[in-house]
Amino acid sequence: MSQRPDIVSLQTERQFRAAVDSHTIIHEPTPMWVELHHEHPVWSVDGAHRAIFQGDRAIALTALGVWDHRFGATTLKAGEIGLVGTLPEHRKRGLSRLLMESWIATMREQHIPLMFLTGIPDFYEQWDFHYACPDHANAFLSIALEPLAACAIREGTLRALDPDRDAPAVVDLIAAEHRHTPCSPIIDTDLLRFFVDKADPHGVDWRVIEDGRGDICAVVRWKRWSGGIGPQPGGAVTLAAAREGAARGILAAALLDHLKRSGEAELPLAIAPHGPFGEWLFHRGARRKSASSIYRGGYAAMYRVNDLAAVLEALRTEWDESLLMGRHAGTSVALRAGRDDGQVATVSITEHGIDIAPGATEDIVSAPPAVTVPWITGWRSAGDWLDRVPYPPLRGPAVDPGNPDDVSPAVASLLRDLFPHRHPYIGDTLQGG
Repeated sequence: MSQRPDIVSLQTERQFRAAVDSHTIIHEPTPMWVELHHEHPVWSVDGAHRAIFQGDRAIALTALGVWDHRFGATTLKAGEIGLVGTLPEHRKRGLSRLLMESWIATMREQHIPLMFLTGIPDFYEQWDFHYACPDHANAFLSIALEPLAACAIREGTLRALDPDRDAPAVVDLIAAEHRHTPCSPIIDTDLLRFFVDKADPHGVDWRVIEDGRGDICAVVRWKRWSGGIGPQPGGAVTLAAAREGAARGILAAALLDHLKRSGEAELPLAIAPHGPFGEWLFHRGARRKSASSIYRGGYAAMYRVNDLAAVLEALRTEWDESLLMGRHAGTSVALRAGRDDGQVATVSITEHGIDIAPGATEDIVSAPPAVTVPWITGWRSAGDWLDRVPYPPLRGPAVDPGNPDDVSPAVASLLRDLFPHRHPYIGDTLQGG
């Protein structure tokens, strides 16, 4: 039997150089490999990168960055798997499996309740990652000159973002734009400063708009060219946020001028219409459009629930506990989000409160993890499953959705109130609110 290879946490400059060299072979040459190993506030922390070496060569690699994600009315730590790759001549040996399982074990030890990634279909499901979040990387919307001109307001001053003086106001604008988006990452001042400092190698421009009082009322980021960071075309808007009211029209005017300079007929917007500004544009003539080449019409991000009880405790911050106790006292429901013991939990409603406990004290609801995880992340409702509303087509292995008829009327009613949210947008499919 061959010896199990050692997994190395990258520490030395020689190891990091080997990792960058291997990523360049596996993926493509880009300065971002150095950034992600040495400069990024999330990806460059100690212990974030692991590899399997053969001699001085890194033959398989992966990394994990820990973000704060919005969840319910609070935040949760979520570990993002990224920078996954194996040199071509060493594939099909189970090296990625060893690295993945090492990170899952670490997340358990560190009590990180969630993990997520964006990756190829029909691979990560074996570790209980399930599609549970829309594609946030590609274009969601596009808008033409005429509807953009119709909502533009010619006020304010557009200028380059200065992180030294603008960061607090810009972070607040971005937070307001994402506040009601489940599982959206928290962008803090350190992350914003990193992104702005890297504008040139990333091929983007960051701009703010000041209103007549000199206050920042909007922020926008657009691409200079199709290369740099992200798969969007040149000119695409990849972030936009504005205060309520006239500020949205002022931002629309800046987008109109940007579109005119490009000479194109439409402006691609890699912003989803579930944020306040995206929704505002959507109702003023922006049209749905997905530029995704991997998950067109479906999810892009996959989530793994490591500790279901902890995740449900966070989710309860948005439950109406008085309503639940009034309607469902005496009813319990057990759910499964994966195959591990920590991925099972029971919610019990009593006249005095709500109890969330690890494990199953009831028969587990027949919905499989591929169905329950999107309930938990807020992108599909339990009512969709109970009413047999079909999912948009997804790549990956076929999923047996379970039988809603096996659920008692009392449990079905509780599920509808625990997981009522159906996120309005999945890929290029508008599925209603």
